[in-house]
Amino acid sequence: MELHTVILTKSKLAALPQAERSLLVLLGHASNEINVLSKLILMVRKDAPSSRIAGRVEAGQACVLLRVLVGQLHEAWELFRIRVQRNRPLNEKYIPLLDPEGTAALNNLKRHFGGSPLTQIRKKVAFHYSDDDNLTEQSFQAVADTEPLELYLTTQVGNSFY
Repeated sequence: MELHTVILTKSKLAALPQAERSLLVLLGHASNEINVLSKLILMVRKDAPSSRIAGRVEAGQACVLLRVLVGQLHEAWELFRIRVQRNRPLNEKYIPLLDPEGTAALNNLKRHFGGSPLTQIRKKVAFHYSDDDNLTEQSFQAVADTEPLELYLTTQVGNSFY
């Protein structure tokens, strides 16, 4: 692994305009959350499960983490959209500095988050619990009568799964 260290003093950060300084800190925070969630997803399914139940629980836990990751990716996009795209001075200062690959990536992000099924899922139920469209009940009704709904309960924190 190649590692680069950048040390920023408070005085150097204080020299940045407040909007840019806040954006830097918030983007760093969002990146940390996304990296940790990605790492956890990889760790959940790292080894072959020890049993059928362990396999189901690990797959379910990976799905939970994926939903949270999708939500965090959306929140990071909202941070960028509001603090960079809607902020004319920042937009005019930094967006023109993107190389062609960066411009293409930004255009892809705009298309993706503009009408992505993942964005719609996140808005409706995956990252919020409002379920205004009653999708939880619709999903329940779609489950076959023969499909078992299993709860795995343990006394150890983190090992129960519903």
